Amino acid sequence: MAKTKETAYFDSGKEVSDFSVVEDSGKIGYLVKIGILAGQGAVKENRALGLPNTFVKDGSVFAEDANGESKVIAKLELNPKRSGHKKGAILHVKAR
Repeated sequence: MAKTKETAYFDSGKEVSDFSVVEDSGKIGYLVKIGILAGQGAVKENRALGLPNTFVKDGSVFAEDANGESKVIAKLELNPKRSGHKKGAILHVKAR
């Protein structure tokens, strides 16, 4: 089985075949761009196939049909868990 080499172009214009190079460079904006474009493509593809798109807005989960009608399918309960520790606190761990 032959390996296929997928490549992408980085901000510097050089060819990249391994995204770890992008991650290590500190230019995460490139990966964010890829994620946004992938999401937009998925939404368009779902609409073309007549599938619903699901998204979260204002604490509710919505399903939007291909014709643009959206309905609430779930309400989210947001309860942020607090550890009780303050920023910069020193934690002591006992050895076993």
